Amino acid sequence: AHLQAARIVVDAEQSAALSPDAVIIYAGHNEYSGTVFYGRVQGTRLWMLPIYGLMARSWIHAGLTRTPRLIQRDMSQRPGAMLATDDNTALTLRDALDARLRNDLALAVAVSPAPVILSTLLRNPDRPPTGVLTAGLPECAGQLHRLRAREGAGLRSALQAAEQHCGEGAITWWLRGRIAAEDGDTDAAEDGWRRSLSLDPLPLRAPLEADDLIRAVAADPGATLLDFEADIGVFPPGEWFTDPLHLSRKGADQVAARLQPLVSGMLTRQDIKGIKHTIPL
Repeated sequence: AHLQAARIVVDAEQSAALSPDAVIIYAGHNEYSGTVFYGRVQGTRLWMLPIYGLMARSWIHAGLTRTPRLIQRDMSQRPGAMLATDDNTALTLRDALDARLRNDLALAVAVSPAPVILSTLLRNPDRPPTGVLTAGLPECAGQLHRLRAREGAGLRSALQAAEQHCGEGAITWWLRGRIAAEDGDTDAAEDGWRRSLSLDPLPLRAPLEADDLIRAVAADPGATLLDFEADIGVFPPGEWFTDPLHLSRKGADQVAARLQPLVSGMLTRQDIKGIKHTIPL
C-alpha cells in the first residue's frame, strides 16, 4: 500500500534476481491519493523502467513524491481529522486514475518473473473521509470538527449538521453508513460507505471501483486473484486497521491466513534430481 503501481512494476521486474516462486502485489490506494499530492497522472512504459528505478533512488524524486508537510502534520496530530478543500482534482481525474492503475498492474504481471497473486483492497469503514469538498459551502468547513465519529444520538445529531451544512458530500454519506451499521442494516451501511469513498476529494482509501480493475487484471494469464470481498465482505472490521488503510496485527494475521493456501500452491519447485517438493511456510 506504500507504493504506486508504477514502482511495483520496477520491483516486479527486478525481483528476477531473487528467482521468486511467486510475486504478491497489494497496490491501488496510492494511485488515488498520490494524484492529489503530485498534481498529475502519468502512465508507465516499459522503456521507462530503468529511469523509474534511478529516480526512485534520487533525492529529487523523494522530494517530489513526499506528502506535503502541512498535510502530514495535520493528519498525524489529529487522527481521524477531516480536511476541508475546494480542490476536486482526484474526482475529475478518476477515469485517468482507473486507467493508470489497470495498465500498471497489467504491466507488473507481464514483467514479473513468477506467477503473481493480486489482491483486492481493504479499507477501514470506522474512519471518516479524509477530505470534504467545501466549495460553495462556507459553513461546512467550520462544522467538520463536530462531525467526527460518534455513537448513538450524537451520531444522528452530527448527520443533521452534515446534511444542513455539507450537503450530499463524503461526510454526510459516511455518517449515514455509521448510523445504518449501528441499526444493523448492513446493506445501507455499505451503500453509505461506498458513496462516501466515491466522493472523498483526498482519498487515502481507493474507491471500490479499484477492486473491479484488480479483478480484471487478475483474469489475465500469469495472475491469481485473492478477493477479500468474496470472503469477508466489502468492509472488514475496524479493528483490522491502525488508520484508514494500514493493517493492525490482527488484520495482518487475517490476510496471512487467506494468503497461505495460494502461496503454498505456488511454492513448489523442481530440485536437481527432478523431485518436486513443497517449501513449508
